[in-house]
Amino acid sequence: MDARITTTLNAWRKGRPRLLLITTLLFMWSSGCHGNDQPANHLLLFDTLPDGMSTHKTTPFDVRTNFSKEEEERGEKYGEEEEEEEEEEEEEEEEEEEEEEEEEEEEEEEEEEEEEEEEEEIWMAQERNNWTRDHRNRHQKAYKSCQKEMSRDPHPTISSTWTIKLQKLVAFSFYTTGKAYEIYV
Repeated sequence: MDARITTTLNAWRKGRPRLLLITTLLFMWSSGCHGNDQPANHLLLFDTLPDGMSTHKTTPFDVRTNFSKEEEERGEKYGEEEEEEEEEEEEEEEEEEEEEEEEEEEEEEEEEEEEEEEEEEIWMAQERNNWTRDHRNRHQKAYKSCQKEMSRDPHPTISSTWTIKLQKLVAFSFYTTGKAYEIYV
């Protein structure tokens, strides 16, 4: 086969419009079809495609106009059934995508809720630690001041407020450390 024809056919098959136009024009010019004397020679290029292909099969739309009554009755004139099937498939795909999106949104919401709960638990634990540490420090200071007061006099006379404070300190120290202290008043 002539190289010009193969190049033109390859351009036709691969869908390269520029190359197709250039090779077609060159082919027409070189075969003497550039004048009005042979107007039908260029049709040979498009009518004789390899492997029994025809221009009808390669066009992107259906150019048939002679339909039988049976085909028209069945609704296959312009591929209505295929269009309906495609529409149904598209609708199903859209529904599946919507369901997947809803599931993803629900999963994201659950993850966010779990993260918030974890953050709250961490915050509560930190607050408890801070409270116990501050509370312990305050009571230790008070306990030390009580010990200083008691160490000044071997037989102190402690007022009722000091007694209440010491009782609270003993209760708190037992609660926090697990050790009971005996305080003689």
